Amino acid sequence: QVLRKSGWRPEELHGIGIGCAGPVNPLRGTIHNPYTLPGWDGCDIVTPLREKFAVPAFLENDADVAALGECFVGAGRGCNPVVMLTFGTGIGGSAIVNGDILRGAAGEHPEIGHVPVAAEGPPCYCGRAGCLESIASGTGIENAGRNVGFTGCREIFAAAALGNASAREIVDQALRATEVAAWTILHTLMPERIVLG
Repeated sequence: QVLRKSGWRPEELHGIGIGCAGPVNPLRGTIHNPYTLPGWDGCDIVTPLREKFAVPAFLENDADVAALGECFVGAGRGCNPVVMLTFGTGIGGSAIVNGDILRGAAGEHPEIGHVPVAAEGPPCYCGRAGCLESIASGTGIENAGRNVGFTGCREIFAAAALGNASAREIVDQALRATEVAAWTILHTLMPERIVLG
């Protein structure tokens, strides 16, 4: 369907790249995310695509893919190192150093969304409390809003823009958490640029 919509012919396909919410194992091509992709834990998404289309297929964390894109054609172009934070249902992060994805031991992807930013913050699914993700992600903002009668992020942001004190405090808390995380990342990795997406 993607090939058809883009006007490409199947014979013009030279490879398939997949960006997926983490954690993922790019070496094995497997997804390990029971939190936001229930039912996909341990799924090998690469092998069936490689076999069906007879081209190389690769899996990466979605934040890593976004950061690479920003380094090639976006806000990170010409900068080194670059750190990107991606805000959505959760918070992803990536560091690109000398054009390569920074990986930890055993090729693991750094989970920047779990940087602790508030010792007395809300619990996070990772088992800790006060992670950036538990406060500033869409889910974290929605959870905070639910405690004071809001039903979703859009409602919280709209109410904050209209001066609602409870909504404003939720948004301010997310901004403070992001500021603390960015400051920590800045002094830990010393990037030339931090990209927010």
